[in-house]
Amino acid sequence: MGSSLRKSTEHALPESQLRRGQKTFSDLLERAPFGIYVVDSNFRIAQMNVRSQNGAFRNVRPIIGRDFSEAMGILWSEPVAQEIIAVFRQTLETGEPYYSRGFTSTRHDVAVTESYEWELHRITLPDGQKGVICYYFDSTRLRQAEEATRQSEARYRELAENLDREVQARTMELQLRNEQVLRAAEDLRELSGRVLRVQDEERRRIARELHDSAGQILTALGLELGSLAEDIHKIAPQLEVRMAAAEELVQQLHREIRTTSYLLHPPLLDEAGLSSALSWYTEGLSQRSGIQIHLDIPEDFGRLPRDMELVMFRLVQESMTNIHRHSESVTAEIRIVRESDTVTIEVQDHGKGMSQEELRKIREGGSGIGVGIRGMRERLRQFRGDLKIESDESGTQVLVRIPVPQNLVAGFAQPLRPAI
Repeated sequence: MGSSLRKSTEHALPESQLRRGQKTFSDLLERAPFGIYVVDSNFRIAQMNVRSQNGAFRNVRPIIGRDFSEAMGILWSEPVAQEIIAVFRQTLETGEPYYSRGFTSTRHDVAVTESYEWELHRITLPDGQKGVICYYFDSTRLRQAEEATRQSEARYRELAENLDREVQARTMELQLRNEQVLRAAEDLRELSGRVLRVQDEERRRIARELHDSAGQILTALGLELGSLAEDIHKIAPQLEVRMAAAEELVQQLHREIRTTSYLLHPPLLDEAGLSSALSWYTEGLSQRSGIQIHLDIPEDFGRLPRDMELVMFRLVQESMTNIHRHSESVTAEIRIVRESDTVTIEVQDHGKGMSQEELRKIREGGSGIGVGIRGMRERLRQFRGDLKIESDESGTQVLVRIPVPQNLVAGFAQPLRPAI
């Protein structure tokens, strides 16, 4: 009897250890944070954690003890199922591990595309038989997120490319428009210059007509009145006073026509240059207006191109006209400086100045500025000159800078030359 008891105890011990090993193995499977199952040597599903039963194998019931090939046929299409079965058999027969990192396919049971990362290893089961253990991770959401990211990147890349093309197109359009604007501005500058030259030529013609035609007629009329005055002295002395008044009116008209003719185009500007023309002009304006004008221009100022001298004369003329009409100043200073590459004109009065609103309109160059200032800018534009106006309660300053043509810079120090 003692012998039978020992044999029973020796036989029970391995079974107890086997059960403990199986329990430990099952506990490990359940604690795994991923899907895990075991296929035994008979190619049946021997063990599977709950995560797998409720996950990838949720539509396979019963599952434990089920033929693995049959389970794969439920989950996947025939070609995919056969490929998976072949990989499992290869690992079971050879012990060669298998790793899959990019498995994605449409399930046969639910017609949903899912992705998995899984690997196979051959193991020895607690009963001593060989089996295959499969670890897998459901990467469907990860792959969907990656695909969504790729699509987003593709959309953003397409948007960026479209935006870049649009920017390039807009840039080219803006460049074209800028070129058109520059050409239009250049055309406008050229047209403005032609208009001003035509105006100046017309002024010169009218001045010449006034001087030659009307002046000669008035001279003849004066001579005729003088002869008539002698006859009146003899035959009608009582009309001498009225005759003298008529002669004075003719002389006054003669002076006014001559002044108007010179203001339209001063002959001294062509004959003697800017310095002489401005001296004559300021002296006459001072007599007519009562404004004390101080002109500061170097004696060796020299000559400039005829058109430039005319522009400078007109700028001074327009500035002084504004002082006479608007500033209420009794004094004015004109200062002209010629440097190697620039001529500077400064006209200053000590009148009431301009309001900030008027000054703002002038600086912005928009509507509301006077025709005279607009004309000054148009004249300067053809020579690429700059006009700056400052004004406050102490008076107004007009500052003009005009570049000297490069072909005249080298001859700057030379004496007076004829106007070009």
